Amino acid sequence: MKVDFLHGLIAGLVFLPVNSEPAYLDPGSGSFIIQIIIASLAAISYAFRSQLAKLGSFLRRSKDKDQDK
Repeated sequence: MKVDFLHGLIAGLVFLPVNSEPAYLDPGSGSFIIQIIIASLAAISYAFRSQLAKLGSFLRRSKDKDQDK
């Protein structure tokens, strides 16, 4: 009984009509979104480079240990 109700509810929500209204995006919001995108790309780049440097440092240390033997 609960499964039938759940299926009916999901089917009802899927076929619910949606009004598409144009959204207003003022210049302040647009520049804020661009700032978020640029900051995210900078943070991802920094995190990737720092992890890559740590990996390179680790590999150089293990390579030096192998050469000492």
